[in-house]
Amino acid sequence: MRRAAYGVVALTAILLITVGVSRLKPAAPPVERGTIWPYTVQRGAMIRNVRGTGRLVPLDINWVAAPAAGRIDRVLLRPGVRVEENTVVVEMSNPVLTQEVTGAELELKGAEARLAKARADLTSALLTLEAIVADVSARYEHAKAQADGYTRLHKDNLVSDNELLQYTSTAKGLGAQLEAERKRLKITEQTAPDQLAEQQSEVNRLRTVYVLKREQLDDLRVRAGVPGVLT
Repeated sequence: MRRAAYGVVALTAILLITVGVSRLKPAAPPVERGTIWPYTVQRGAMIRNVRGTGRLVPLDINWVAAPAAGRIDRVLLRPGVRVEENTVVVEMSNPVLTQEVTGAELELKGAEARLAKARADLTSALLTLEAIVADVSARYEHAKAQADGYTRLHKDNLVSDNELLQYTSTAKGLGAQLEAERKRLKITEQTAPDQLAEQQSEVNRLRTVYVLKREQLDDLRVRAGVPGVLT
């Protein structure tokens, strides 16, 4: 009876072991330690190299558009070429815009010439006034010296009243003229910037128009805008 009991226990243990082993998951294949690199796992991008046929699609697409209407004359580059920001891709033409640029340039040059002439005329006028002031000042000093001399002679009764009056009147007249010429010179100097301001403003306006038209014409040479590959 004892042997039979032992037999039952042994059979039961074998059955339990068999059931437990059958429930175990397949173990990972063994790997030799020399063929692995132990390392601490970190979160980040995992790069995988995959070989196969297919079509590459760009992540970012930048449309190259013409900033102005025109006719395409030349397509300089083809798809697949790497370009930089200022690489010219297409050359266009616009006869109307070209004519507008030429007209704007001529108007600007005309306004600049008028401004230069106005500055030259103003400078000449100032120089003329300065010369007049210098001339009147010299004649006034001479007349004043004569009047002072005749005044002393008149005190000694060496000249008549009419002679003294003649020289003193001449000195006074030149003095008044000198004061007037000095005022005119000062007013001209003060108003000179205002006289040129309107013409300078016109030159600035026409220059802005010309630069804008010129930039539009230059933009007909269409550039990539960003570095990348032309598709």
